[in-house]
Amino acid sequence: MRKIVILIICICFGFFVNAQQSDTTKSNWDNSVYADLVSRYVWRGSDFGNSPAIQPGLDISYKNFTVGAWASASFASLNIQEADLFASFSFWKLKFSCWDYFYMNMDSLRNNYFNYDTKKTGHDFSFDTEFKLSEKVPLKLLISYNFYGADTLHSSYFELSYTLTKKLPLEFFAGFTPEKGWYGNGPGIVNIGLTVKKDCKISDDYSVPLYCKLVFNPQRENIHLVAGITF
Repeated sequence: MRKIVILIICICFGFFVNAQQSDTTKSNWDNSVYADLVSRYVWRGSDFGNSPAIQPGLDISYKNFTVGAWASASFASLNIQEADLFASFSFWKLKFSCWDYFYMNMDSLRNNYFNYDTKKTGHDFSFDTEFKLSEKVPLKLLISYNFYGADTLHSSYFELSYTLTKKLPLEFFAGFTPEKGWYGNGPGIVNIGLTVKKDCKISDDYSVPLYCKLVFNPQRENIHLVAGITF
């Protein structure tokens, strides 16, 4: 299974290099700063902390290239807090991303940000590929593979999602892991559900994006209902 994932990554990287050589379009610099307040941190079917969390983020873009940072800080007294860096490149219907996930205070051994030894590091590096069919048919495929770091099992994750029209802003998703690792104790569906989004009007000139996510994890026999506000 890992050989298949690596082959897919190599093919996609070939597209990436070709796009860099052929893309002559011009666009402006862009940036964004945001923060989500969530009732709990649930990611790809797993609950991180069983507590509300604040999740800030920032990114800077030029043409189709973006770099940024994202973090999650729990309101509870937990041993794990998260701070991530990423870089992504988009062209045609594809988006390639490389993530550096860092989990602070996992223990005294793994709390050094500049330690990249797999036996001691708190980092995990992941390569993600997203394919979106079209705007009219917003079916999206995500392939994620952890290629270096504390995750010595090199976990992989596949997700299909589909977003309905703007008149009914619903997103359906289903995530699968093919083997034991980060996401589950073996092959199976670990993340299935839907997301509903709505703008919450504060005043005539200001509204706050509100979303609610219903998540099932069949492998762990869990259910999560998560609410979040983006500022």
